[in-house]
Amino acid sequence: MFKKILMLVGLVFLLCGCRANVNINVNEKTINESVLITAFANNKINKEQLKESFREFIPIYADTVIVDTLPDKKEAGIKYYNRTVDELDNGYNFTYKYTFNLNNYVQARTVKKGFKSATAQYDKDKKTITLSTDNSGMLFFEQYPDLEEVKVNITSDYKVLENNADVVNGNIYTWVFTPNSQKGIYILYDTNIDETSNENSENNKKPDTEVDNNKAEKKGIEKFINDHPVLIALCCLALFIIFVIIISKFSKR
Repeated sequence: MFKKILMLVGLVFLLCGCRANVNINVNEKTINESVLITAFANNKINKEQLKESFREFIPIYADTVIVDTLPDKKEAGIKYYNRTVDELDNGYNFTYKYTFNLNNYVQARTVKKGFKSATAQYDKDKKTITLSTDNSGMLFFEQYPDLEEVKVNITSDYKVLENNADVVNGNIYTWVFTPNSQKGIYILYDTNIDETSNENSENNKKPDTEVDNNKAEKKGIEKFINDHPVLIALCCLALFIIFVIIISKFSKR
């Protein structure tokens, strides 16, 4: 038995050309984190060895030292990620999930071991949430040379005030890290505004041009009636006479 501090969710990237997606959903008090790691076997590590390398019980906090034991087991008083495994043709998808308290998220294994410094805080006065890291890139690439890419996807129902994401797709803000990345994460949310509700209200509201056209049409009809009162009266009289004639014919039958 020997002790080994594991980094990205406590996982060893054993020359497998791994890629990871860190999915984060932001709420006022919690952070829902889901880490998906796709790993393939190769001539240096077979499929069975690959599966054994990704432990089932990984402590959520960075200051918890993992004891590498067989069988893989829990220890009392320690909180662990929830792991699921999906088998692929020549590898696996490993998913590790946990819901953190927002104030404790900077102590999470992914954050603490991934960046030199990080912030996750809720400002009660401004009603904002800030997530940020330093601009040195990810530390994982120094520890695991065969790690190819890490994507960080952050979502929330709150409105984004500021961000430096690489890609934005709806409410998904994505940062793509590679070994050469020299950048960080920054996103600022306004918790007073629910982005989904705001979009719904915008969708239900008529466009200004449509409203203006309706108003103009109503004003045009009113102006025509006011400018041609005699013509309108004659039209009404003609319609009345036609109506009387039709009723009379039906009455004689």
